Amino acid sequence: MVTIISGTHRPKSNSLKTAIAYSRLLDEMGVDNQVLDLEKLPKQFMWDDMFGNTSDEGQALISKYIESADRFLFVVPEYNGSYPGVVKLLIDGIDPAKMLNKKAALTGIASGMFGNQRGLDDLTMVLHHLKVDVVQWKVLIPAVYACFDEDAKFKDDKLVDRIKQQLTSLMN
Repeated sequence: MVTIISGTHRPKSNSLKTAIAYSRLLDEMGVDNQVLDLEKLPKQFMWDDMFGNTSDEGQALISKYIESADRFLFVVPEYNGSYPGVVKLLIDGIDPAKMLNKKAALTGIASGMFGNQRGLDDLTMVLHHLKVDVVQWKVLIPAVYACFDEDAKFKDDKLVDRIKQQLTSLMN
């Protein structure tokens, strides 16, 4: 199972749109997947699910999206030159043993021209610290607002090819 993490809690985000487009590609490949929209993170997660504490709502989310997955795909927007704090909040609320030796792929998105390269570097260091195997094939999507067609699918065939290579690397 692949959990695709839409790396922001911003409503109607390009991260979620990108995560859903990835989910469609995984469906086409016959890979079980699910999308974790961080907008649905419990409002009290920061207080109720830290430092060994767990809430029923937080534990249900972690069980469904983290424990059940053997692979992750992070879709991470650029926020202030790195990745959003809500992604770190999620990671900090998970017992590291639940991510140990799992595999992750990273996709950076940005409205600017670099596709959040720096944020992916930062997130890679955190995931390596947790002993998550981060695949080398990263996808950077600059000008993310312009990469979808009217059906919310990627409209650039070269981008789709890069994503498929990334997904193949994640699944191997």
